[in-house]
Order: sequence, then structure tokens, then C-alpha cells
Amino acid sequence: MECRPQGTRFERNYCAAVDAHTAELALVAARERMRDALAADAHALAAFERANRAWADYVDATLATAHPCAHDDLTLCYGKGTAACVARLRARLADERRALLEDLLARPPGPEDCE
Repeated sequence: MECRPQGTRFERNYCAAVDAHTAELALVAARERMRDALAADAHALAAFERANRAWADYVDATLATAHPCAHDDLTLCYGKGTAACVARLRARLADERRALLEDLLARPPGPEDCE
């Protein structure tokens, strides 16, 4: 399906969901590369796993903060474009986390960074 900014609501929702899924898959790959890089250090790996759990909580809280609603169906509070809006935020959050992990993999922090 071609993603057009002025496409139907279904197309916009679908394309935003595809973008979010793609961003989340890239984040999964970055997490796996980080796990591989930390495999020899049990303490660092355990800290990384705690960070991943905290990240999941952060994403949930960020989505809930951005779209507070007393209903399970957010469209009751925000309308039919909500799915695309939530998906775009999910994609943005995943892209930001992936970029951070890739930066850490490319240049792990060392003592010189703490001077």
C-alpha cells in the first residue's frame, strides 16, 4: 500500500502502524546487538535488562500521558485518527531508544567521559 499524507484514514492509520512496527523491529535488533556486546559482563547485562523493563514502563506511561483517557478505546476520547497519532509516538520513542543504543554501541562510555 502506498502511504500518502492525504490518503484515507485507514491508509494513514495503517501506514503509521507499519512505521511504528518497523521502528520497533529496529529497536529489537539494537537491543540484541547490545546484549551481544554485554554478554561477557553479567552485571552490565542484568542492568541492561532492568533498563529494558524500565523502558517498557516509560513507553506505556508516555503514551498514557500523551493520550489520557478513561476508556480502553482511545477513539472515544480523541477520535478516529488516534491510532495513527499513537503509532507515530510509538515510532518516535522506539527511534530515540534505538539511536541511544546505537550510540552506546559505537562509542561505549569510558572513564574519560566522566572527567
